[in-house]
Amino acid sequence: MIDLHIHTTCSDGDNTPEEILDMAEELKLEYISFIDHNTCKGYDDLHKIRHKFNGKIIPGCEVECTFMHYKLEVLCYGIDVEKFKKFLDYSFSQEVKNRQKLQEVEAAIKVFDKLGMKYNKDNLFKLDSETFGGQIIITEICRYEENKNMFPEDAWKNARIFFREYQSNSNSIWYSGKSKIYPEISEIIGNVKNCGGFTFLAHPYEYIVDDMEKFLDVLTQNSSIDGIECHHCTTNDDQIRYLENYCRKNNLYISGGSDYHGDRYKPGVNIATGTGNLNIGFDVIKDWVDKIELI
Repeated sequence: MIDLHIHTTCSDGDNTPEEILDMAEELKLEYISFIDHNTCKGYDDLHKIRHKFNGKIIPGCEVECTFMHYKLEVLCYGIDVEKFKKFLDYSFSQEVKNRQKLQEVEAAIKVFDKLGMKYNKDNLFKLDSETFGGQIIITEICRYEENKNMFPEDAWKNARIFFREYQSNSNSIWYSGKSKIYPEISEIIGNVKNCGGFTFLAHPYEYIVDDMEKFLDVLTQNSSIDGIECHHCTTNDDQIRYLENYCRKNNLYISGGSDYHGDRYKPGVNIATGTGNLNIGFDVIKDWVDKIELI
């Protein structure tokens, strides 16, 4: 089995890179990849702990970007980590992250005022280095029970749903205008290619799209993305088959992974098996893995 979508404490995961290696070795995985958000820090001291895992490691990163009005994530595999860090340090510096959070908070305050919600502005502008903008906003909303009847029921105390279904949805009142604060997908793809890697659209079924085929057609026809993450903790068997068939018809590579974070952010999602829906074999990546550098 393989798992090419694992988060560590270098972004929003619960486990250190060393702990991930121990877990992967116990499961006898063949290939893994640390896919932290907008950072490659998980690979900084990997040489010190590499002996803990007998399988192969694909250097990677999950990068936030925009395409049209969509806010997407792209999985970057086989990159020259040190070279790619220069791009990440520039595009996702702490200054840039704080600016992104500030824009999210300012957009949310307009909605608070429009709906008459209760909030403390001082709490919203505490921009620490670790907390995502959506988490700051939803924490403040949920401090006050009287806000509950003015907020989407499914997103109450659920930062993931709030981010995916509302903040990233251009049809939602809570849309944060993320398309103005993240790099364009073309910029990500260009930098990854310059670093010797391939790019994959992460978890297609997590995005709010009316017609999946039309969305994928527009994306693939207007970008040079290399493939799609067909296997993910959110995809069922029918969706996996559809995505794999789409890739074959359109000469795209296939990838897959659990999107493991740990219980804090994604409870019930395990390394390699996801929610019990995954069993990803080497054959999924055999068409492209020999074309990149491994660790």
